[in-house]
Amino acid sequence: MKLSLRQRLQLIVMLCLCVWLTGFESLFAQEDRILLPDLGASADAIFSDSEERAYARQLVYQLRQFGLLIEDPQINEFFQDMGYRLIAHSDEPDRPYHFVVLNEPSINAFAAPGGVIALHSGMILVAEEESEIAGVLAHEIVHVTQNHLERSFEEARKLTLPLALLAVGLIAVGGVGAIAPALLGTQGLSAQSQINFTRQNEYEADRIGIQILAASRYDPHAMATMFAKLGRASRNFAIRVPEYLRTHPITTTRIAEAKNRADSMPPSRYIENIDFFLMQARIRALIARFPQDAIRYFREELALGKGRFPDANRYGLVLALQQAGQYEDAEPIIRELLDKAPGKLTFQIEMAHVDLGLGNQRAAMQRFENLYRQYSGNRVLARYYAEALLQSDTPIMAQDALQILRQEVLQTRTNPDLYELLAQASMQAGDDIRANSASAEAAYWRGQIHDAIIQLQRLSEREDLDYYQRARITARLSEMRLEFEQLVRLGYINGPTTTG
Repeated sequence: MKLSLRQRLQLIVMLCLCVWLTGFESLFAQEDRILLPDLGASADAIFSDSEERAYARQLVYQLRQFGLLIEDPQINEFFQDMGYRLIAHSDEPDRPYHFVVLNEPSINAFAAPGGVIALHSGMILVAEEESEIAGVLAHEIVHVTQNHLERSFEEARKLTLPLALLAVGLIAVGGVGAIAPALLGTQGLSAQSQINFTRQNEYEADRIGIQILAASRYDPHAMATMFAKLGRASRNFAIRVPEYLRTHPITTTRIAEAKNRADSMPPSRYIENIDFFLMQARIRALIARFPQDAIRYFREELALGKGRFPDANRYGLVLALQQAGQYEDAEPIIRELLDKAPGKLTFQIEMAHVDLGLGNQRAAMQRFENLYRQYSGNRVLARYYAEALLQSDTPIMAQDALQILRQEVLQTRTNPDLYELLAQASMQAGDDIRANSASAEAAYWRGQIHDAIIQLQRLSEREDLDYYQRARITARLSEMRLEFEQLVRLGYINGPTTTG
């Protein structure tokens, strides 16, 4: 049976959580001999920091391997910036977080252990203002900062194991509103306790989330606005699927309370701009099943005069035309956008990409070089500039790309795409040792740790390594082997406890 994207996502999250709970049944069976920690004010005592970090990495790896992550530099940078802007006003600004956008049409978002916070593309596309998505992120951030998942484990230990797994699994995707009576059978009373507990979490996430939203200078009323959208979607959703799959219990009371809380906040100082709508259009263009579908959509929106910022639809049309290989049609549109907003970096980047598509490599390279100097430290530009340099397939250009990418991987060590570019640049520059090492890192950050270990093992056996190369490769190999053994012990992956 072929699973839908939604089913695959739910399966991934549930499987990861169930694996994480390996051994949980023995804790229930031996409760008279094992004292579980009192969560109270120390909910994080259940899971060590290393376990949370391992879980977060494995979840992101699984999402990536199932093709659910939207791994576009501009989209990721925009929503990460939004997330960290909100985190700065949370109770735990120094806690590690991982913000991801999923290619999933449902209107949803979730928080998971280790600070993983995911937005579904469907949620982003239904938003009518940036603050609505900021409200969703603020809500999910509170689930992390208030240890709601860990507390649900404490509450769940009072239930039977199947109910505990179900309750804990569902809170990981944003909170549970109800569980189908047929699934609960005669244990409805115990389950109701867990439902009430997670509902309390939801109201707490609303209350604190609105405070974070206002402190971050977004519109605090936007959370109630998005709740209304979720409520309408939830009613339509329930026609097709069992109620226990709902991820947020939306009620008129909850919406009213969110509005009242927002009314008590200081007046909003947020001014809407085009940036969010540009990313919204970018998502729509990039995830379209067929480019012609996106082209048709944006042309219809423009013809009907829809959208708060028509230039966002024009930008989306440029992207869709590029996806279809119609660079000649895209070129006059992006030039018009640049004429109106010559300082808009998003338009500058797309003009360079259109030039590359048209074969105007010199113009594209000059633009990227100027932008890279002007916006020093911009990670998105660094990646695009390196990619453009590598298209020339010359050792000199590869050396320039190599210099850029080596700086970038020091700043962003978790991005497998950067390591793949580094491997390509190293190979074009004639450094096959660094190329193989970077390729192993790309495999590692894609969750293929066993493959990474094998690659490094083979590399370490080469006789032409100098002392420093061998020391660096051997040290990294030891790190990966230790981590592999830990992942096997935790039950995240199957395999032998030794890899060499």
